[in-house]
Amino acid sequence: MIAKTAKRFSALAFALMLIFGSVTVCFAQSVTNSQYSIEDSKNLLTENEFEQAKQKLEDASKKTGWQFIVFLDPEKVVFNDSLKDYYEENYYNKKDFSKNSVVLVINAALNKGTFFANGDASAYVDDGRINEAGVKLRADLNDQDFSGAIGDFADKMVKFHDTPTAEAEKRDGKLGYVLKHYWWAFALIALIAGGATFGITAGKYKYNGKYNTYNLSENSQTNLSEKQDIFVTKHTTSRVIQQSSSSSGSGGSGSSGGSRGGDF
Repeated sequence: MIAKTAKRFSALAFALMLIFGSVTVCFAQSVTNSQYSIEDSKNLLTENEFEQAKQKLEDASKKTGWQFIVFLDPEKVVFNDSLKDYYEENYYNKKDFSKNSVVLVINAALNKGTFFANGDASAYVDDGRINEAGVKLRADLNDQDFSGAIGDFADKMVKFHDTPTAEAEKRDGKLGYVLKHYWWAFALIALIAGGATFGITAGKYKYNGKYNTYNLSENSQTNLSEKQDIFVTKHTTSRVIQQSSSSSGSGGSGSSGGSRGGDF
């Protein structure tokens, strides 16, 4: 009797261990802060891969100043034109993320993904870079390498930040952009001005100041006359011209620079 009871308790304890072990394995991994956000509700990443992804995103955020956002979605979604539009409206805009951010979404159920840059970060992404990143991320997704996709996404965004587009250069500093692209014009102007100054100065010293001097005694003259102004009256007529206010307005996501990205 005692032996049977002990076996029953052992079986019950083993079953409870399996239950609690399953709960632990299926527990969602998620973390969000000012530098990065990563959500993995179905443990598509191992615990080690999740920690590596956190470190990778944190490092990328420090290098760029952007918030890096990763969402691993295990559920099928119905979208019209693009996953980018769907997740921008139904994920990014519904959460308290940074204005200047880059977002990577992988939908494991559809075997598709999207990424987009928001705010000032969008100036660093153009059509060529969207295609470049998309090809790399598509290869990772074909291999079901979600951890690799996150790493490649972070690396690409840092690369884009370190080699800004012309639009990004203009936005970050117009003077720096002008000096970088038109330095030769400034150098030419400086060379001409310097040569002219040197020539004039050398000429004056060559002729001991005999030329290009002003003869005060011959050219000075003083004329005194009396002048009187009498202000009588002044009439001023003012008229207000009213302009009709325009009722049209510009729409947008509210983030500086809008959003740019694409599906893969």
